[in-house]
Amino acid sequence: MGTVHDRNSRVSPLRAAEAEFLRVGERLELTAEEAGLVWPVARMPLVRVRAWLLRGEAATRDGDAVWRRVLARARADEAWMVGAVGLAMPGLRSAARRVAFGLAPDAADEVEAEILAGFLDAVAKTNPDWSRLAWRLRCRAQRAGLRARYAQARQPVVSGPVPDSAAPRRPWGHPDLVLADAVRHGVVTAAEAQLIAETRLENTPLTRVAAELGADYRTLQKRRGRAEKRLVDAIRAGEVSSAPAGAPTAAGDRRVLAAMVERNVLSADEARLIERTRLEGVPLTRIAAEAGAAYPTLAHQRRRAEARLRSALASGAVPARASARLTRLEVTRRRAA
Repeated sequence: MGTVHDRNSRVSPLRAAEAEFLRVGERLELTAEEAGLVWPVARMPLVRVRAWLLRGEAATRDGDAVWRRVLARARADEAWMVGAVGLAMPGLRSAARRVAFGLAPDAADEVEAEILAGFLDAVAKTNPDWSRLAWRLRCRAQRAGLRARYAQARQPVVSGPVPDSAAPRRPWGHPDLVLADAVRHGVVTAAEAQLIAETRLENTPLTRVAAELGADYRTLQKRRGRAEKRLVDAIRAGEVSSAPAGAPTAAGDRRVLAAMVERNVLSADEARLIERTRLEGVPLTRIAAEAGAAYPTLAHQRRRAEARLRSALASGAVPARASARLTRLEVTRRRAA
């Protein structure tokens, strides 16, 4: 609604993921016994589980029970990773609407792709013993999208005539990006930024957030007030903004990827996937369609491959010159982290 996405003609990453979920979601079932819940039926497909959660009848602890089971399965089975994406789709769509507001279709697709990648990473790393799991997973996904948009804002603007219908390249004044920059500079913590975003931008009552976190209302109110004061002071001092200046990003070097294949860090298919999506800018949705593969599965494969690349850098397995090139390869994903 707030993006320049033409959702009737384009297959965005989230639409592709939703289509895959609807294809497999009826086969992925949870039982009331394993989730520790009371359902009207003994077994419920994930498609119906999502509808049950959306009706708002489930308490936070019931939703957490469902998510704990889904997380455990998604970490061991790629079909259940697709299921986890589908279960979280309402929250992911909400995050995408906010973060991709005002972007042109290709840029919005890249933000959606990073939101999905951030969610997949969250599924793999989030502590299942925490409460409010759906919210935490969405927050991590949204922050990944914000980093992608933040990186886009740092890229140089191509000179020349710009059509009247084109969206502004730099998202001046975007409140989510102000918060992201504040976190990056240590003005507020990620938790404080999320608290401000949820209660000020999404208009969630502070009483509800306090109840869901099991925190004292007045303590949370004071915490938010202190964070907001630091944020205001930083904005007035020019320490944070929604579109800071930065050096232009550089393309990666294909020779680095070839070296990774030679060292068995990556398979040839993984290197080509990274090359096409990161260097050539081919949408992952298009590659998934060409290969007849599920978008979430392909995104998950790319995420794991890129994690191995980062490990190779950290371990010194890559020569220094190649390391610099590889760092540039990922700059659009990691610059604002």
